[in-house]
Amino acid sequence: MSKDIQIHNLKHIVENIKDGNCVFFLGAGASFKSEAESPPLGKKLSNEIADICKEGLDDYPPDIKNNKDNLLRTSLYYQFVAKNRKSLNKLLTEKFSKQYTPNALHDVLVNLKSKMPPNKPCIIITTNYDKIIEDEMDAKKIDYNLIYSLHDTNTEKWKIEEIDRTRFAEKPTIYKFHGCLKDPLGMIITEHDYGYFLHDYLEQRSLKPHQIESEFSDSSFVFVGYGMEDLDFRVIFQSILTFSLDKGITHFGVTPHISDLHKKYWQEHRKIQLIEMTADDFGKELKKELNIS
Repeated sequence: MSKDIQIHNLKHIVENIKDGNCVFFLGAGASFKSEAESPPLGKKLSNEIADICKEGLDDYPPDIKNNKDNLLRTSLYYQFVAKNRKSLNKLLTEKFSKQYTPNALHDVLVNLKSKMPPNKPCIIITTNYDKIIEDEMDAKKIDYNLIYSLHDTNTEKWKIEEIDRTRFAEKPTIYKFHGCLKDPLGMIITEHDYGYFLHDYLEQRSLKPHQIESEFSDSSFVFVGYGMEDLDFRVIFQSILTFSLDKGITHFGVTPHISDLHKKYWQEHRKIQLIEMTADDFGKELKKELNIS
């Protein structure tokens, strides 16, 4: 991808931020910082869970032996065979409640509201479990809305809390799409969780706060930290298209490694512009453009 195209896409994102028409959507890679300890990426976490499931055995159980990199599968086996959900929740809490070092993108996100028009909502959506953004906002005494997916174990359905319109306009909103450490039962990680959650998301308005949904139709999304081949990313992006279809809105994907197949598919077939950068490098460029120290 040429440097000129990268610069053009970056400046387009900066203008969208200044106009208040930009929504960041963060995947696991968005929390990565190469020179510091970072929250475990899906593959690493999956292998750690697989190793726990192998304890006391001569080999990995057949159900996960060839799926050690598949977090949805290994966590499912951990919950229903090797251990239980309480143990899985405890493991996730231990892994993601640490005080991780923020990268440059986190610096941008913490200051994002101040770079947007005051009457425009600032929305940060993340599928990550870590608390880096919340910890940084707390440290800087920035007030924010936190909403996240909640799981009703009786109905096997997910829902989220609606927030007051005034609060939504005045403060940045962090929407933890796959749940939050505050309520581990609502954290979406296994095949079982994903199946029910994605069905509920696509079918129910209860998982789309009307304040956020109203912004989707006119906003440009910036996906950071997702693999372009991720099924999760594909489902989310397709649902967003239903809000912005035929409006000519450009969306962006930021990831360090993109195959030729996915470049062609996403840029030409899905009309999403790509930026080949790590989240940290992308954040450094945004900080310069937005004058964030």
